[in-house]
Amino acid sequence: MNASRDRVDLHRAKFRGFGWKFTSLLLIYLLLAAFFNIAWRFLFHLPPQMQHGILDPGLMLLTGIILLGSILAASAWTVHFFDHRSLGTVGVPLSRPWLQETLIGLLVGSIPPLLFFLAAYKLDDAQVARVPLDLHRVLTQSLPALAATLLLAFHEELLYRGYLLQLISQKTGRMVAALVTGAIFGLAHGGNSAANPQGLAFTAIGGVLLAWLVMRSGALWMAGGYHAGWNVTASLVLGLNVSGTIMPGSRITTTLTGPRWISGGSYGFESSIIAGLLEPFVLGTLLWIAPRLPSHPQLHRFFDAQP
Repeated sequence: MNASRDRVDLHRAKFRGFGWKFTSLLLIYLLLAAFFNIAWRFLFHLPPQMQHGILDPGLMLLTGIILLGSILAASAWTVHFFDHRSLGTVGVPLSRPWLQETLIGLLVGSIPPLLFFLAAYKLDDAQVARVPLDLHRVLTQSLPALAATLLLAFHEELLYRGYLLQLISQKTGRMVAALVTGAIFGLAHGGNSAANPQGLAFTAIGGVLLAWLVMRSGALWMAGGYHAGWNVTASLVLGLNVSGTIMPGSRITTTLTGPRWISGGSYGFESSIIAGLLEPFVLGTLLWIAPRLPSHPQLHRFFDAQP
């Protein structure tokens, strides 16, 4: 009887610990984001970063700096206060393989958009138009858009697959953690322009696979590189609509036609059945070869259930 009661008390203590950490992480992040949003609108009177589905690269870069800074601050404070460890243990260690992992992710992340584009073009469902780019547009659109895309990709990785993924995996196990964070990642895109159930489901599946990639490598670098490579290739190389938004700064623009199951509709190619099949195949292959790639084995323990 006492042993059973001890197990119940231990479970409750673990839940309280999880609850406080989870609340601290999200509360600090949301408070910082809300503070900067209020300052954006009422103190600096800046316009929205997106109007009529078109993003402003300069304002998007500012958003990327604010959001990445917010999740870094929230993660650093929470992990230090509750676990007495450094920010690097949340998946962003600056040890030697980080650059190599990021570059691998960037390369692999570019594959699904490229293959989709080639398939749509071959099916005559992609109409390509050239956009004149001079030095002024490169400096004011292309480069800020590139920097913003990189920052926002790593912001999302830290938010969904950083300390939060560690907490959930310690509480429920790795499989449940991947499924939960993947579902949250998919649902979070529900506020995007023209979001639809098919696109959100494909996004969630990608989130589940990225969570497994983080848990296998121990760090966020490869997943962040993949995320950034996907977005940069799609928006700034191929000029595709990404998650219902258009990013200026590409040398070409690609208009998708044809049936919605191929084009993805207004939400973009991420809702296409072609992209929906390509990403699990590409990410699955990356997961399969992940044990042969650079990793951070010292961080694997932070994804294991706590005694």
